[in-house]
Amino acid sequence: MSDNHPEAGFYFARQIDEFVDQTQRQVEGLKAHPELVELAGGISLDEYEIVPCILFSQPFSEPDGRDGVLISDWSGLTRFFEDRYFKRLHHHRVSPKLEVMHRIAIYDQWRGDTPTPEGLLRHLRKAPQTNLMLHRADVRPELFQVTGTLVASTLEYTKGDEDLDALGEILGFDPQSVRDLQAAFEAAVEEAKQAHNAAADEPENGQV
Repeated sequence: MSDNHPEAGFYFARQIDEFVDQTQRQVEGLKAHPELVELAGGISLDEYEIVPCILFSQPFSEPDGRDGVLISDWSGLTRFFEDRYFKRLHHHRVSPKLEVMHRIAIYDQWRGDTPTPEGLLRHLRKAPQTNLMLHRADVRPELFQVTGTLVASTLEYTKGDEDLDALGEILGFDPQSVRDLQAAFEAAVEEAKQAHNAAADEPENGQV
């Protein structure tokens, strides 16, 4: 990973190109010798579609991959199988010692009761985490010094503000329904606050 260092980012990108080339060679080898696949795994490639993919241990993915090779990460893949929905989280303070969290589902990864191959391919091609980051990406030009006499120009990506309407268009949910649910929950939290404060103000054991 680049850790926001331009030089490290350059070499990381070049390393990805090398990974892609290696993966493509492996796919060509599988197609050229399908009998080895059947010997090792007992399956016939005629019955399956090869989906070349690079999985990083750190969170990193690229929309649609590179040159036919998908690029994803174990963290996002694990979440795909473990959690059907992506949710917006809203924290509400009821009292100094009580906080509640409101979760609103905004994206269905499976589009059904269980994960499907189609859903998995959607995730590998463009994970919702990637969509979320691209939605909030704030791109600006940046200059950095390479040597004493050489300066390079690049683009720096930072995390910008969230636009609920634009996010709804990207992920396919109704932003107004999210606002309505949030407003209803905030009203319920306010009632709970008032009830809590009223109970705290009542005298104990009939004392005045």
